[in-house]
Amino acid sequence: MAEGSLNTILDQPGRMSDSKGQSIFESLRQFGHQLRSGPSLAASLESQPLEDVTSVVYCGLGGSAIAGDLLQAVLGDSLSLPWLVHRDYGLPAFAGPGTLALVSSYSGDTEETLDAFRIARRRGCSMVCVSSGGRLLREAKRHDIPRIQLPSGLAPRNSLGFALSSLLSGLHRLGLTPDPGPSLQEAADAAAQRARRLGLDTPLKENPAKHLARRLQGRMVIIYGSAGLTFPVARRWRGQINENSKQLAWAADLPEMNHNEVAGWEHPSEMLKQVAAVFLRDQDEHPRIAKRFDITRRYIQDKAGDTLECDGVGGSRLDRMLSLVQLVDWASVYLAILNDADPESIEAIDSLKQRMQEDD
Repeated sequence: MAEGSLNTILDQPGRMSDSKGQSIFESLRQFGHQLRSGPSLAASLESQPLEDVTSVVYCGLGGSAIAGDLLQAVLGDSLSLPWLVHRDYGLPAFAGPGTLALVSSYSGDTEETLDAFRIARRRGCSMVCVSSGGRLLREAKRHDIPRIQLPSGLAPRNSLGFALSSLLSGLHRLGLTPDPGPSLQEAADAAAQRARRLGLDTPLKENPAKHLARRLQGRMVIIYGSAGLTFPVARRWRGQINENSKQLAWAADLPEMNHNEVAGWEHPSEMLKQVAAVFLRDQDEHPRIAKRFDITRRYIQDKAGDTLECDGVGGSRLDRMLSLVQLVDWASVYLAILNDADPESIEAIDSLKQRMQEDD
C-alpha cells in the first residue's frame, strides 16, 4: 500500500472495512457485551466461600495473563490476600493447600500454564481453571476442578472482557471479593459508548484512537504506568502494540524507573528521537507518584521524539482502567493498518511454538 494511501486510510471506513483484522474489529465492538457476560460465565462455580485460602496465584501467559494484572489493580485494597501473577512454568515455592490457583489459558494448550496446572494439583492447591477448550479444560473436567468456560473462536488477546468479568464474578461467588455487579454494569455501558467513539466511522479529528495511532506511527514506544495501578494497563498497551501493530513497544513503572531507567535517557541520542513515551495516569495515583510523572515527563520531553499522557476516564476504577484498555485496543489495530500489517497474524509467535515442539 502506498505511503500517501496509508496516510488517508483512517478517514476511509469503507477501505478499513475491506482491510485485514475484521474479526478483531468485531471483538472490539463487542467489548461491552463481553463485560456483561461475566455473571453467566461464572455461574458454574459453586456460590460458597472458600475456606483457608491465604494467597492467590494467577497462572497465565500473554493475552491470558493480562486479566490477572488488571484484576489485581481493580481490586486494590478490597482483596486482603497476597496476589501474584505467575508467567512461567511451575509454581512459586509457597503455593500449596492454602493457595487458590487461578489457571488461565484461553486455548487450553499453553505449555507453561499446563505445567503450572499439574503442579498445583499435586500440591493440593484450590483451583479454578479458565479456558475455552484444549487440554486444560479436558483435564479440569476429568478431575472435577471448578472451571469457567469462555466462548471459543477468538484470539486470547481479544477475549479479555470475558475473562475479566467472569473472574470478577467468580471471585465474588467464592466469597473473596465484593459484588462486582454495579461496577461491571457501569463499565459495560461505558465500553459500548466508547466503542462507537473509537470505531471506524468516527473521523480522525474526533477519534482519540486514530489520533494515537498517528502519533505512534514510525516510532518505538515505551509506556509508563504507576506500580499497582496503571502499570498493568501499560502491559496491555505493550502487548497490543507488539501483537496487533507488529511494532516494538515496552513498558516500565514508576517509581521504579526513577531509580534506574531514567538515567538511560541519554544515549544513543539520535535513536531516542525515534521513541514515543506514553504516560498512563489515573486519579487514584499517589500524590508523590503524580509529582514523579510530571517531573519525569519534563525531563525526557526534549530527548524523546514525542511524549504524551493518557488519563483513565470514568467513575469506578474498573471503568477508568478499561477506558485505557479500549483506547489502545482500537489504536493498535489502526496502527497495524498504518504499518500495512495484519493485526490478526501472530506468525512469529506461532513459528516459535513450532520450533519448540520440533526441538523436543
